[in-house]
Amino acid sequence: MCRVFKLEILESPEALESLLKEEKDIRKRERLQFLYWYKIGQAKTREALGTLLNRSQFAIGQWADTYRTKGLQGLLHLNYRGGNYMGQPFEHGV
Repeated sequence: MCRVFKLEILESPEALESLLKEEKDIRKRERLQFLYWYKIGQAKTREALGTLLNRSQFAIGQWADTYRTKGLQGLLHLNYRGGNYMGQPFEHGV
């Protein structure tokens, strides 16, 4: 038996749509799209949202948990550092 997917979205559909149009980062856009589609009722399950966004149900669940605890700003904060850390250069045979 799967859990019921319930999420209370505080932003209006109009506000989410305007944020979607302004956002340039594709990863943030898909998170806004997730909220927008859930808010307007186009997709009401993690499975449906995952299919539309080509993401796993687990990822959709993580986004929902982040939104519940940290709100919209927390959801849009991408904690990605990227690449290798280039601190001090490596010296060969010194």
